[in-house]
Amino acid sequence: PVSPATAAPESTASVTPEPPASATPASPETAAPESTASVTPELPKETGTPAQNGVVVIDDKGAAKVKVTDVKKKEVEFREPANKKAKTVSIPATVKINGLTYKVTGICDNAFKGNKTVTKITVGSNVKTIGKNVFNGCKKLKTITIKSMKLTSKTVSKNAFKGLTKGATIKVPKEMLAAYKKLFMSKGLSSKVTVKGY
Repeated sequence: PVSPATAAPESTASVTPEPPASATPASPETAAPESTASVTPELPKETGTPAQNGVVVIDDKGAAKVKVTDVKKKEVEFREPANKKAKTVSIPATVKINGLTYKVTGICDNAFKGNKTVTKITVGSNVKTIGKNVFNGCKKLKTITIKSMKLTSKTVSKNAFKGLTKGATIKVPKEMLAAYKKLFMSKGLSSKVTVKGY
């Protein structure tokens, strides 16, 4: 308003209002949606941690019920398949809970006990502990594939392999064949169950 009064700065007066007019509205408009857009998707991941140790939840895929054993280390134990009628069950190396990744480091006691439909089970590479009677009474279970190389006599329960039916086969990593065969036999495995390397 003042600059037009003085004749000299006419050029400045006409130039000055134009760039701010176009620049000022554009920058807030573009900046505001960008910041909200980048923040919004991250929030659910950050706030989605399970409440505490001992909580039993179903993983994001809806495939497994797991028990949170260590929130800080992000570790869980496989409790049972979410679908008890599933014929093929995979205990994965990791699961996602509310978008966060957790290692599956164990199988709970009685995880498959009395399961009359499962025919094939795969045990993931991060499993260190196997509880009691995990496979007991699985009458149709024919094949167990173990990917883990972390099982020891201290981490596998006494009756972990008790009750497996005749004719079942346990496949283990080749380099662990001798050690695992001896270990499983000491943990209740019948001599009529085949243990072989892959």
